[in-house]
Amino acid sequence: MSIEQTGSVSCYLPCDTPSVAIGIVCNHHFCWDHFREHRQTYEKYLDDADNKQQPLSNCLVAYKNIESKLRSTIDHWESQAIDDIHRSAENARKTLANHIEYCRSHFEEESSTITGSK
Repeated sequence: MSIEQTGSVSCYLPCDTPSVAIGIVCNHHFCWDHFREHRQTYEKYLDDADNKQQPLSNCLVAYKNIESKLRSTIDHWESQAIDDIHRSAENARKTLANHIEYCRSHFEEESSTITGSK
């Protein structure tokens, strides 16, 4: 942490040298040696980011293709599931209609036997 001395601010890093520069992003005060080290580290991060930008972009494009394929698979699964539900519901309706028809027919036969009419 920088310490204000009479009329000057000391380096942010542990040394007693007065600061000569302020990091714009970090807003820390640095002596010349530590500022140069800080700048070299920052430049290395920028170089790494610049050098890795294309592989990262390629990775994002590949991810977008995978994402698109997965979304398409989900859409197909949804459509297939809905079709299956519609078929199951139609089969249930037919089964119910057949069962109701059987019960009515059986009831009519039983009723006519009991009442003696046909």
